[in-house]
Amino acid sequence: MEEELEEEEEEEEYSFIDGDWIGLIFSFVCDLLRTSILTSSSRLTQPISSDLERWSFPHGLILHMKTAQFKELAPYDPDWYNVRAASMARKIYLRGGLGVGAFSRIYGGSKRNGSRPPISAKARVLLTVARHVLQQLANMNIIDIDPKGGRRITSSGQRDLD
Repeated sequence: MEEELEEEEEEEEYSFIDGDWIGLIFSFVCDLLRTSILTSSSRLTQPISSDLERWSFPHGLILHMKTAQFKELAPYDPDWYNVRAASMARKIYLRGGLGVGAFSRIYGGSKRNGSRPPISAKARVLLTVARHVLQQLANMNIIDIDPKGGRRITSSGQRDLD
């Protein structure tokens, strides 16, 4: 019985050979979250605490916010904000020159229109989340504004993310 459990645990690890790129990227982002400074509660604050004072929404509505207009449900993961922040920091690290509009295209998807053909849609609700994440990453001195447009990783941010 114990041998079967050990075999199942070994099969769950992701590798390049399996072709499971989504799982590989997800595991990389989760590892980044575990080891990164982004999960430090003293440095990255979620928008729930700061925006509750400004907005008059019930507390539960903020927790169950959709991230795009084409989504049907809110994220299942309660730690979705930190995962998105780590993902955005990684994309800026790899590509650079990304701004709020670029992230709305990156995290966009297909909007279903009933009997009409689907169209690609930007994640417009994400603009608020993307803007807030970029501001917090700038406050943490991980990114700064690129003179050519968008954001770029700072030297201290590169050191932290490496």
